[in-house]
Amino acid sequence: MEYLSTTELLRVLEAARKHGTREHTMFLLGYVHALRVSEIAHLTLADVRNGFVDVQRLKGSLHTRQALQSHSNPLLDEPAVLKAWLRERGDGDGSQFLFTSRQGSALTRRQIYRLFEHVCIRAGIAAGRRNIHILKHSILAHLLRAGASVAYLQIAAGHKDPKATLRYTHVSDCEASEMVTSKMTEIFA
Repeated sequence: MEYLSTTELLRVLEAARKHGTREHTMFLLGYVHALRVSEIAHLTLADVRNGFVDVQRLKGSLHTRQALQSHSNPLLDEPAVLKAWLRERGDGDGSQFLFTSRQGSALTRRQIYRLFEHVCIRAGIAAGRRNIHILKHSILAHLLRAGASVAYLQIAAGHKDPKATLRYTHVSDCEASEMVTSKMTEIFA
């Protein structure tokens, strides 16, 4: 699976914000914390307290507790976006789940997939790239390109095995060539 460019990601988050606060919050948390759709669906109110998100990862991955990230761009400011959603959500008909349907029950994976696809259509994302799992690929690709080592990516994604993380690195031949050129210049400066 490919990843979204930072420009595409911001378009998705803007389209999500326009669709609703719930969608913006879901997809922002999914991106920043490299969440699978089931992990998003299973988040509870208790999982997002005191400036942290506590994730019970699936598929044998690590249990992680990560700080919510503040950012000057309102599309990326997790504490502010989450606060807006919690205010709008209210008591959620007594549901323990963070993201609820109109009936107050937890959203299903299928509902989240459909919402993400709808938002991606509005953001102009091509048909083959509208799977919500692209958010996990995107954050790991963005962190890698920003200089984070695979060891940091592994923990950010909650992977027990670094081999699982390597599947998300997405380095193209062109990117590898540019990096070699850059590093050779540094090495032999």
